[in-house]
Amino acid sequence: MSFKKTLAGVILGIVASTAIAKAKISFPSSGVWAQPRIYDKLTGKEVSDYNNIFLGEYQFKTKLIEVDGEDSTTTLFGEVIGPNNFYISHEWEEINIAAGKSSIRYWTGTLSEVGQHQLIYKNGKGEIITRNFNVVPEPTSLLLLVPGYFALIRKK
Repeated sequence: MSFKKTLAGVILGIVASTAIAKAKISFPSSGVWAQPRIYDKLTGKEVSDYNNIFLGEYQFKTKLIEVDGEDSTTTLFGEVIGPNNFYISHEWEEINIAAGKSSIRYWTGTLSEVGQHQLIYKNGKGEIITRNFNVVPEPTSLLLLVPGYFALIRKK
């Protein structure tokens, strides 16, 4: 009986120390990284208008900071939820961040549904940050102008 209590205490101590270690990493609460960011995979640039993101492949980024002055470990889960049951996600099992440092993490996904979406990140501490955005179809107005341009040239 005493051995079982000791073993249970050791296991509880390990679980508690793991939870404490995971609790030392947070999302920034201010600045440009207070919300997740979306980057065009082809250009590597952040999207300029979160209300008009075109269909395509993107990198979904967030920043984690170590806040207690000790090397720490956490987990991270990211997901994009959209219309018509659209869903993509990525999970990091273990992220190590040195004392006083930060780490930018990202994953790549394809936005294939038009409409309102939400990017969500959850860390091992239970914190959640989100960003809402709208996906729109590629503009076809330029394609419609091309035949008109050639028709105009033929008339001249």
